Amino acid sequence: MFSALPLIHVTSVSQEWGDWFEFARIKPPDLTRGLRVDTIEMSMEAAAQGLGIALGRKPLVDGELAQGRLVEAGPVVRADTSYWLVGADRVYERPESKLFRRWLLSELGNAAH
Repeated sequence: MFSALPLIHVTSVSQEWGDWFEFARIKPPDLTRGLRVDTIEMSMEAAAQGLGIALGRKPLVDGELAQGRLVEAGPVVRADTSYWLVGADRVYERPESKLFRRWLLSELGNAAH
């Protein structure tokens, strides 16, 4: 299946398909081939248009999966990627920034259970 359809690569993310194939324990096709786009959003739209297979992140693609715009094409694997909340020091002193950070940490704590 993965050798028959083009892989959609996000140019700002290195090694992502290689990591996925490693985690899924599937021999990868030629990872130098396929469609290259600049953003994850562009990769999702290209996949929805039938241009190939893209890597999505749950829950970010749950809406598209529920609507049938996208389908899971292979095993779901846990990635080693992370996200950071970053900003200038003065931004963290704002009440709305503190409130957002507190909410985000609360949500992350709930997701772990």
